[in-house]
Amino acid sequence: MTFGLLSGRSLRAALLVAGAAIALSGCDTLRNAAGMQKSAPDEFAVTTKAPLVIPPDYNLQPPRPGVGPRRIWSDSKGVLWVSFWRTGEVGRYDPLARTWRVWQLPDADNGAYAVFVDDKDKVWLSDWNSNAIVRFDPATEKFERFASNRRRADVRQMLGRPGEVWGAESGTDRLVVVRD
Repeated sequence: MTFGLLSGRSLRAALLVAGAAIALSGCDTLRNAAGMQKSAPDEFAVTTKAPLVIPPDYNLQPPRPGVGPRRIWSDSKGVLWVSFWRTGEVGRYDPLARTWRVWQLPDADNGAYAVFVDDKDKVWLSDWNSNAIVRFDPATEKFERFASNRRRADVRQMLGRPGEVWGAESGTDRLVVVRD
């Protein structure tokens, strides 16, 4: 006997597969493995994390009053680099020695905004007054300027990956990259 296009043997096999699929569809393990079951988060679950620890030097002050710290980044040794907006400087704070060292950006009396430290521990800053991204080499204590070709670039944030540093020019609505 045939039913539609399926012969008796094919029909039995199809019915067997369909029956197995129906029977197994109620199995939670199979439904989870097939991605058919929702796993909603438990909104009543309470997670615990380590408490906020305030370091002993919580009252850490910039090297002098009025410098206007703007952004901060750590290098590979755990040293902190800070841009000082009001004075146009970059500061280096060594948490182990608890000491500051400060360098003046070339031709800047204010306007140091973003700061980023690359994988070679070179310090990158945005200098709003010179409309540029500036690279500082702590080993040689030399600055190198990469000027924007558009007025009022206003780089507020920088980030990078090996061999390149990216800046977001909020004043010109574009992204820029400096490649080493």
